[in-house]
Amino acid sequence: MNDETNNQLYLMLGRLEGKVDAFLSAQKSHEKRVDDLETRVSSLETIRAQGRGMLLLGGAFFATLATGLGFFADTISEVIRKALA
Repeated sequence: MNDETNNQLYLMLGRLEGKVDAFLSAQKSHEKRVDDLETRVSSLETIRAQGRGMLLLGGAFFATLATGLGFFADTISEVIRKALA
């Protein structure tokens, strides 16, 4: 091989190396974005689960409160009826 052929070969190898480096850099960037998205999705799923838990707890609280008020309303009604009778 002559010097011109070697120079062209080295130039093509250099371009190929640059393209491979660019590809690997883009791949790392995509992997980081995927990791960031996985973290965000995990965080949102945690928040959703906590929200559901709070809603269930709130529902149980209001059901208990309504039951207690119903019980006391019935008791107060009986006391008033006895007082008026």
